[in-house]
Amino acid sequence: MRFHLILLATVFVLVTSTNTLASLEASAHPKTTTEPDVGDINTRQLRVTDEEERGILTGVKMAVKTTYWAQMQKSEDFVKKALKLDGLTKGAMKANPKYKYYQKYVYKAQGVEMDNWAFNEVNPTTIWNKLGLGTMSVAQREGSDALKIYARYARKYDSVVYHSGYKAYTPSTDAEMDVLLRVWAQADRSTDYVRKRLGIYSNVIVARSDYEKLDKFKSYKGQNLYQSL
Repeated sequence: MRFHLILLATVFVLVTSTNTLASLEASAHPKTTTEPDVGDINTRQLRVTDEEERGILTGVKMAVKTTYWAQMQKSEDFVKKALKLDGLTKGAMKANPKYKYYQKYVYKAQGVEMDNWAFNEVNPTTIWNKLGLGTMSVAQREGSDALKIYARYARKYDSVVYHSGYKAYTPSTDAEMDVLLRVWAQADRSTDYVRKRLGIYSNVIVARSDYEKLDKFKSYKGQNLYQSL
């Protein structure tokens, strides 16, 4: 399974890279009304460029590597050493051109871990508590890495609820519920789906607070609240 994922990642990046290179070559050959000089064409073709080709090949190689490291659950220390980022201060590491590959590895590794959580039906509230989000102030929570991780997992888990019938859950606090309302909005969930999740039915009397949650969800629609989702 891991091999197939890596192979698919390679094919995807190669196709994307081929399209990018084709666009570069096309832009390097503008149309003219007169017959072009063959020598000029050859010169322009040579200009598309060792540097650009090296950049594309590096991108392909690193996309495959970061996927492999994530799927094989390599440690962050292992990846830092492989990228020659070990021993650097945080500032120096962020300034290093290879830091972007480390970030991609971290994002993919988190995704692999979240897939395992979802497979084992780990309730998002468990992750909320594990990340300490319930003990943070609003100011501490907003924009924190912990909140981004939770929101990403809440969407992943909710997608399984939405598409595959996993048991739905109800957040344990108003703060967590507010984040879930944002996740639903960004995932473009239907109003009917959210009404059902909130327990709002036409023949059932529900608390006013549940209608207020529905109104909040509607107000969040169209907002890019969590860019990492």
